[in-house]
Order: sequence, then structure tokens, then C-alpha cells
Amino acid sequence: MRKDQLNLLLLVILTIAIAAEGYFSFSRVKRINKLREDIKKIKNELRGFGNYRERLKDLEDKSSLWQKKTREKEQYIFWEEDISFFIKEITNIAKLLSIEFFSIDSHPVEEVSSFPDLKIKILKIPLSISMQEDFFKLIDFLKNIENFNKFVKIENVRISTQQNDIYHHRINISISVLVKREI
Repeated sequence: MRKDQLNLLLLVILTIAIAAEGYFSFSRVKRINKLREDIKKIKNELRGFGNYRERLKDLEDKSSLWQKKTREKEQYIFWEEDISFFIKEITNIAKLLSIEFFSIDSHPVEEVSSFPDLKIKILKIPLSISMQEDFFKLIDFLKNIENFNKFVKIENVRISTQQNDIYHHRINISISVLVKREI
């Protein structure tokens, strides 16, 4: 082999080696750039986790606050079994005030909300009370109902006066109470 051919062969081998090294270097650079992009993406995601932690903490705080408020308010709602006690209390209030009491009627129960996690439903029980009395005793009666230690909503008061007795009025009161029922 001649010296020219040998130089040419060495030059070709060297060129192939440099090209191969360049290709592998380019491929490594490409992988390094891909790794850098992945690292940036992961860093951005990790920055977001700090925000998630803050949001999660905020939601947990709000949840505990609402649970506390719910427990505080829960004492103002009757258990379904307590309704008979409430009706007895209304009757006793009427007796103490010497009110001529006619009747207490219940109406169909309405579901207000349901809490499956707590295994309870909140129901609204409408009641109608009929009586005959003067305005002053009516006001005292309503104050006593309003000051009851449970949630009682006075929905409607209808008063009709009789022509022969203007001091005693026929009074119909619609009230509703919230009641808890276990599911």
C-alpha cells in the first residue's frame, strides 16, 4: 500500500471516528437537554405542590371551622323524638298564660337536607296551632315560642275577630321546626 493510500485510509477512519464521536456527542447533548427540560418541568410541578399544601391546609381549616359551627348550631335542632316534648311545652305555655287552646296539628314533613357521612337528615315539620285569645296573651305566647332553646320558625299568624266578642280573637299560627333523623 502506498503512503498516499495509507494516509487517505487513515483520514477516512479518522473522519468516521470524528463523525461517530460527533453523532454520539450530539445524542448525549440531546439527552442532556431532554433531562434539563424534565428537571424544569418537575421543578415547576414541585413549586405547585407548595401551593397545593397551602390550599389543602386552607380547606382543612375551613372544614374544621364549619364542623365547629355545625356542632354549635346542632343544639338548636330537635331530634325527631323530641317533637312530642316540644308539643307538651307549647301546651304548658298555653296553660300558664291561660290561653284557650283548641288544637295542634302536624303537616307533611319536608326534607331540608341530607348528610350521609353523618348519617342524618334534616327535616322540616310544619305545625298549626289554633287558639282563641286576646292580643296581649298572643304576644306573650309568641315570645315564649321564640325564646324556646330550639329553632322554631313562626311562619304565619292569622287573626280573625268575632263580631260578638272583640277582645277574644280566633288565632291560627303556623310554625315549623327543624328535626334531625338518623338515616
